[in-house]
Amino acid sequence: MKYALLVGKTLSNGSTSGIKNIGDYMQSLAALQYLPQVDEYYDRDSVNSENQVVKMIMNAWYMWKPELFPVSQRIIPLPISMHISPMIARNLFEIPNVVQWFKKHEPIGCRDTGTEKLLKAHGIDSYFSGCLTLTLGKKYISQGNKRGLVFVDPYIARIFSELNLVDCFSILFAGIVHFRTWMKIAGKFLHTYCIDGSGILRRLFYSACLIKTYGKLFSMKELREAQYITHMIKVGEGTLLNTEEKKLEYTESLLKIYASSKMIVTGRIHCALPCLGLETPVLFTDGIAFEEKSPLSSSGRFGGLIELFNVVHVKKSKLVDIPSVLPLRNKDTYKQFAIDLEKKCEAFVSNSVV
Repeated sequence: MKYALLVGKTLSNGSTSGIKNIGDYMQSLAALQYLPQVDEYYDRDSVNSENQVVKMIMNAWYMWKPELFPVSQRIIPLPISMHISPMIARNLFEIPNVVQWFKKHEPIGCRDTGTEKLLKAHGIDSYFSGCLTLTLGKKYISQGNKRGLVFVDPYIARIFSELNLVDCFSILFAGIVHFRTWMKIAGKFLHTYCIDGSGILRRLFYSACLIKTYGKLFSMKELREAQYITHMIKVGEGTLLNTEEKKLEYTESLLKIYASSKMIVTGRIHCALPCLGLETPVLFTDGIAFEEKSPLSSSGRFGGLIELFNVVHVKKSKLVDIPSVLPLRNKDTYKQFAIDLEKKCEAFVSNSVV
């Protein structure tokens, strides 16, 4: 049997070069754990010209180009941990044979309860499976001592849209008060707000905002020594990440950092979910954008998942529901989902009944 690994090579603008959320490749690595080999990289959002019959685990966010669904008849699918974006759902279900495809392969494992409700509304047997990245501990869990604090795109209030002039002066004052820490963080600060040459002033402001926001939870020494990572990176032509193998290798290097860290603070779902499987204490942060109705930022796509985390809310530059003890102990509620996901993937690959 041949096997395909589902990847999100194509970006929303139709290019394979540009700023990419590496969370897509976290999901690919989760599926890769179960495959005996990769005979093809199947790009979720482009025309795939191969004609060989392959098995493929279909865990992913669907999708920039709904007209490419359903997938080819040559694909033997395991539809599990699927998320269907609300912004494409209407167009998707207007395409002939889409509902028939889902019904042919039901029950459909849904990454979130919003997708489960959507499929059930179309008469499709579905269930909440959780995300396959919960099983990344199968391969990547660290056996050594965990050390270090890591911030991976933690929630920070946005200038102009969430912060007024008084808020901004208060944030800059916090940076001045903790000038040494401010300069140390600014020198290594990586965040989704500060990518693609956004400028030193933007980096300085959001570094100060991080101090103002998270300085009540962590000491200045911890903030100075912390590592700062973003999941939004340049890929494709003109970068070191210009092949699927290199993107997977880079993503694997991040997983190894997360696995060996003492604690992770993140606003990225595909950092927080893997950390549960890696048994790394993780604090998920959210704010006003989490409450908006955008299909990309709203809480709807986290239905059933957000309950798995320890969560802290950010209002402007203040934390709400601050935990009293750190590092946190992760909830155990994810474990049964991880066990069930692993069983289904192993059965699918071994030709057993799923």
